Amino acid sequence: MIIKEEAIVLKSINYSNSSQIMSLYTKHHGKISMLAKGSRNKSAKQFAGTFEPTIHVEIVYREKDVNVLAIVREFEIIDYFYGIRSSLKYMYNAFYLLDFVNECTTSHDPNQGLFQLLHTSLKYLSLGANAEKTRFFFQIKAFILLGVMPILTECCACTKPLVGSYVFFIPKESGIVCRRCKANTESAFLQISMQTLRTLQNLEVMPWTGLKKINLSQRIVNELNMFFRFYLHSFLYKELRTFKLIGNSYE
Repeated sequence: MIIKEEAIVLKSINYSNSSQIMSLYTKHHGKISMLAKGSRNKSAKQFAGTFEPTIHVEIVYREKDVNVLAIVREFEIIDYFYGIRSSLKYMYNAFYLLDFVNECTTSHDPNQGLFQLLHTSLKYLSLGANAEKTRFFFQIKAFILLGVMPILTECCACTKPLVGSYVFFIPKESGIVCRRCKANTESAFLQISMQTLRTLQNLEVMPWTGLKKINLSQRIVNELNMFFRFYLHSFLYKELRTFKLIGNSYE
């Protein structure tokens, strides 16, 4: 079957002397692994350059079976996101988003909302948006689209309002618990300040245009990084390899 699709390149590795194997997130078919024979040859007219992570492409590929690599027939770059390559910070944050999608999704599981979220996030980074805000916004919205958004508005154990200067995030309970309920569980937890919780709550409901109004102290940035690290590890059973690239403290 020959398919024409939009896609974002999540990952690519060189294969043999002239080809590449890629993981792409497509608009209508989800994550797909593909082989581009001869894509590294400058003389290959069917390929408008090599496949690099972050680029947005229109691709034509042949797929016989979902359990084997699809074969790229041709592709054309729609958006190279040049601004991302203007600094290491933008590049590392973009690579983190790609790593997130690659690790948190399964093959051939379409999610058009996630594709659009990833595309818009890369566009924002390319245009010079705040990298931390974009990364945090992306993750919260991705949790919603993937159906794994934790409960942040009330204690997920007793359903009472959250009060005090700090609360506890317990992945096993899929949300925030109050001090009293935390005392009744031996599950792994992360303590976060009420200010950080409010930031998470705002990110959950705000549109892209609301990001400019969010103020992030270094303490909140660090706590948010710890929150996402802790939660992702709880269901991936490993850390994203790009955590070490984004340049913030997790201790």
